[in-house]
Amino acid sequence: MIGATPGVKGTILSQQQIRQTLDATQSYVMPAQKMYISQITDKIASITRKLTDDATRKYLQRYVQSFLQWINQVQRLNE
Repeated sequence: MIGATPGVKGTILSQQQIRQTLDATQSYVMPAQKMYISQITDKIASITRKLTDDATRKYLQRYVQSFLQWINQVQRLNE
């Protein structure tokens, strides 16, 4: 689960709520891994809307790699 907010904590609260709902419906959710991007308006270009913050980009790339690995593990468990 990835969230971004123009403030500091908005995405944290939203993700907690969504995780509760997904847990209640017994949905698969990658455990322990969360990505909170705060102050997103400072990290994207206003015209192109592309991510300009290198640290966030690297973190996002690592997160996506972890997510892909988790998907592969879950698929193997369900075979």
